[in-house]
Amino acid sequence: MDMGRLGFTIGTKQDLIDAIGRMGFLPLFKNSIPGFSVEENVDPSIWFTNKPGPWEWKGPVIRETGCRPSAMC
Repeated sequence: MDMGRLGFTIGTKQDLIDAIGRMGFLPLFKNSIPGFSVEENVDPSIWFTNKPGPWEWKGPVIRETGCRPSAMC
């Protein structure tokens, strides 16, 4: 699996938690800062497919870490 633009690839819920911890916050969708989003650093095989991915994990990650929703979405 190729690494995302930030030097890691998000492939699991724990990867998402680690990425947010590493970056401080991480927008869910692509934005004006190249490479600075979950979308650009996620394994494409789990980005809006029938497999659980970041969209399904965002609620549990917010609850488990106390991460503010605006920091991820």
